[in-house]
Amino acid sequence: MALLLVGTYSAAAGLAGAGGGGAVALAKGAVPARFQSLVQKWGNLCPAINPALLAAQLYQESGWNPRAQSPAAAQGIAQF
Repeated sequence: MALLLVGTYSAAAGLAGAGGGGAVALAKGAVPARFQSLVQKWGNLCPAINPALLAAQLYQESGWNPRAQSPAAAQGIAQF
């Protein structure tokens, strides 16, 4: 679990664009265009996450495939 967490934060660091404080911007091309506004909006909704972290998790869980299914019956882009 710790390795997954470190990997997710490392991936998130690569997805974040350079910027000052406040809302975190996504690096250009880090998120498929059809999901970019949603990831930006929901990633800035609470201080516990940012768009880059949300993008890294969605990529890790499904590779941006909204129809993904796991052997454990998790479904969708976030694998809930």
